[in-house]
Amino acid sequence: MSARNQSKGPCVQNPTAQPPLSRPSTPGLSDLPPELMAEIASNLDLMDLKNLRLVSHYLNESTNYVFVKEAFETLCTDFSTNSLDRILNISDRPDIAIHVKQLHIWIPFISLAILTQGRFTDGGLPWRRDYDIGRLVFPQRKARLWEDALAGLVNCSCFRLERPRSRSAFDDENHILSLTDNHVIMMNLLASGRVGVEKYSLNWVRGDGKVYKHWLRMYELDRRHLGSPTFAKAWANLREFTHNMERDCEAEAEYIVDLLSLAPKLQSLDLGLPSKEAEATDIVIARLGSSKIPFRLQKLSLRRGICSFEHALSKLLKCHSATLTSLKLEDLCLTGDALLGVFQFFHEHRFPAVEDFNFNGLADRGGPDGATRVVRLTTFTQGYAKRIIERTGGLLVYYPQPGPRAILYYSGPGGGEVLASLHEQVAMRP
Repeated sequence: MSARNQSKGPCVQNPTAQPPLSRPSTPGLSDLPPELMAEIASNLDLMDLKNLRLVSHYLNESTNYVFVKEAFETLCTDFSTNSLDRILNISDRPDIAIHVKQLHIWIPFISLAILTQGRFTDGGLPWRRDYDIGRLVFPQRKARLWEDALAGLVNCSCFRLERPRSRSAFDDENHILSLTDNHVIMMNLLASGRVGVEKYSLNWVRGDGKVYKHWLRMYELDRRHLGSPTFAKAWANLREFTHNMERDCEAEAEYIVDLLSLAPKLQSLDLGLPSKEAEATDIVIARLGSSKIPFRLQKLSLRRGICSFEHALSKLLKCHSATLTSLKLEDLCLTGDALLGVFQFFHEHRFPAVEDFNFNGLADRGGPDGATRVVRLTTFTQGYAKRIIERTGGLLVYYPQPGPRAILYYSGPGGGEVLASLHEQVAMRP
């Protein structure tokens, strides 16, 4: 056999040759244990977490608990039939329903053309209303279905009624339900005894952050829930309440305080008050300072408002002085020299628990012929602020803006001590 033919024979490997080295595989996310993967997922924002779950079945399953907890903590809804079906589906899933903590309840935008042409039926189950008096009628079937839906969200106790932020301004006439209707529905759901509440907010804000000119329409408001024992039991767990009063309506002011009087565990109160007339503000401030109020606040925020009762604000602050940790007064106007009296009150009555306060745009009408005066710290210096910081460890900021505004802010321990020292600094200026 020739050498040429021999070369075509079977190939024999050199026994001394080494086999090629295989590259070791690089560990990836899919190699991490589920516990560590869940820890990583808990540090991602919701959009990144959604993208991560698309990588593989393992990553989808190992991060499912974190995803559900994040994605379903807050649900945005309205009281339409389509939303009812969605909330019922969630409440029928206990593994998801337990993670729902709060509902943002909007009003659906319906064009006036659709309403006038009669083409909007809300899925065939409209809310029943007595059009003679302009109120929703209770009990009714749709309310009972919403009771079933919310009762399944066993950990949901925070409700925020607001205007959709996708629309900056429009009339409630273009809606199947008004903001007042939504509040009435919530009150009746609480009166069922199947829904609990710890935080409640009536938030009439627009998408641009400005307050929309809206108020509770008292003629639409059936107040029978105020006398309901089951409502009182549910409302008794309320801890935070927020509301903007845009109109000087004495009936609305009385109603809001009546609601708050049923909340013995209330800790945080944020109220926007009418800015043009004093009647409603006087009612709110006077009644909240009454000895009949069953709660003692930890956080108090009063925004806007004109108060004509000289000592009403001081009396309100005294009522809650032992428990207040946070105090915010913004754009309040008092009569006479009442504002100076408030700062003197801070000096005479200690606020041992205060950790922060924010005074912004405070004024009175104690000038000649009732002219408006604003708060100024006449002897405030950087040295004074530095001494406060060294003594308390907190942060004191004073910013006298041009015009009728001045910002005074403190955050840190010993806030009551700082409050007590302000009376030497404060003066009223035109």
